[in-house]
Amino acid sequence: MLEAAGKCEDLQLPPHLVKYLGLNYDAWYSGVRILEQIESNPVSDNPKINETNRDALVEMYSTLQEDDMFYGMWRRRAKYFETNAALSYEQIGLWDKALQLYEQAQIKARSGVLPYSESEYALWEDNWILCAEKLQHWDILTELAKHEGFTDLLLECGWRVADWISDREPLEQSVKTVMDVPTPRRQMYSISFT
Repeated sequence: MLEAAGKCEDLQLPPHLVKYLGLNYDAWYSGVRILEQIESNPVSDNPKINETNRDALVEMYSTLQEDDMFYGMWRRRAKYFETNAALSYEQIGLWDKALQLYEQAQIKARSGVLPYSESEYALWEDNWILCAEKLQHWDILTELAKHEGFTDLLLECGWRVADWISDREPLEQSVKTVMDVPTPRRQMYSISFT
């Protein structure tokens, strides 16, 4: 159905609907194609709709692990030097430099030096966590996960560095809270921590 909708020139589906259908009904490439068509030929002068389309497209690329497309899209839409430089460092595996730039960008944004968009700030946060994982900063990530309530990240950190004897009870509780939506990774945690 999504593929057929993409071939209709007069039918314009909202980007968030296309993303939802693509992700939930395994219509990945049909959804990406529709979102790319909207990106190349914007149907609206409304910047909010165009930004929503870009967010949906970036999320589809990320979910499909189309890393080059993800980085390319973000490099075109990023408003700040720190974002572009950090993404470049990530692409070539310089995780420590990317981590530093994401930290700088977040500090500037929080202090009011950089006006930022929600999407770009979310990228800084998410990719900071990715860089910290690549650099094996599990102690820092554990503290972040506890402070922010990121249960999946807490379980990942617990898997890596936890004192299994003293941390057993909190990890078991964390597993119970996330098992309402079981994934293969969560199943592995369940087996390991219980």
